[in-house]
Amino acid sequence: MALELSKSTWKVGFEYQGKRRIKNVTGGEVGELRQALDEVMQKLGVTAEALVRCCYEAGRDGFWLHRLLEDWGVENVVVDPASIEVSRQARRTKTDRVDLLSLLSKLRQYHAGEFGVWKVVKVPSEQDEEGRLLHRELERLKKERTGHVLRIKALLFAQGVRVEQVGGKKWAGYLMGLTRQDGRALPADLMAQVRRESERLAMVQEQIQAIEKEQERRVREAAEVGGVMAMVQALRQFKGIGSVAAWVFVMEFFGWRQFKNGKEVGALAGLTARRTRAVRCSASRASARRATGGCGRWRSRLRGCGCATSPTARSAAGTPSALPARASATSGWASWRWHASCWWRCGATCKQASSPRAPGSSRPRREAE
Repeated sequence: MALELSKSTWKVGFEYQGKRRIKNVTGGEVGELRQALDEVMQKLGVTAEALVRCCYEAGRDGFWLHRLLEDWGVENVVVDPASIEVSRQARRTKTDRVDLLSLLSKLRQYHAGEFGVWKVVKVPSEQDEEGRLLHRELERLKKERTGHVLRIKALLFAQGVRVEQVGGKKWAGYLMGLTRQDGRALPADLMAQVRRESERLAMVQEQIQAIEKEQERRVREAAEVGGVMAMVQALRQFKGIGSVAAWVFVMEFFGWRQFKNGKEVGALAGLTARRTRAVRCSASRASARRATGGCGRWRSRLRGCGCATSPTARSAAGTPSALPARASATSGWASWRWHASCWWRCGATCKQASSPRAPGSSRPRREAE
């Protein structure tokens, strides 16, 4: 069973002993989906106790459908769309029906044990998924705040007025005293637009402060109990890792995902290099950053603090209380060694980052190919 999801219509494909059936279901109507499943099982002669395997591509629908199918007893997998192999011809057929049949074929290959068919998405629990909402909203609000600030500066700059800082308690009074270079007052419509932008900026700033206070409250109240908040508290004791970075590392990386080595951490952050052209490598990193919800912008901190491969980070993931005692072990030469190890293992090829240098040496370490 495979699902091709869209806003208005879901295409559901079934296959059993070489026989295929395709049905259309209204998008979001799980009752129709259940009815279609029961009807097809009856027509194809599948018993009610038979194991049903299903798949669909990760997208806007998230993971609620995966949890619903699991409750129905269906063995479902969520697939990364970018990992599905497609024809390399310049012009190829691209319809929902063609994609659905492709999913059915690859689902059969996947459960037959074929390697490299696609990449399965690790589905977080409802609690872990909820824990990622707060810092993602905070990041969006910060981008929105930057947009309001730049818009106000651009409006004033077009009239010859340059301001360094926008917002704050004294901004309203400072705005009233602004004039043009020749002393004339600014246009009335322009001032009205700047005031409206300033009001939106103030509202966004209040929401940012409210979320930051909520994060501090959760860490303060739950750090003693243990769990992910204790990991946040432990990571904050590293030099170079603040409250925002520690929260993102735990909620996106080490809170619920399991890593086998430092390369997997680097791949999630978009650090893993590929032996191909720079344009394709940049595109792959961009897709990795989008897949992790924007966490790729923390890749320099991952490389700089060495938390991808250092033993202190592994102890933080297992026993947060042991982290402060071992944090001092990464000072001096050991710290540089772990920094270079993380940088080397993740295959970083970012030219903007400075090459690590050994203490007392003026020659940078050779970059990873």
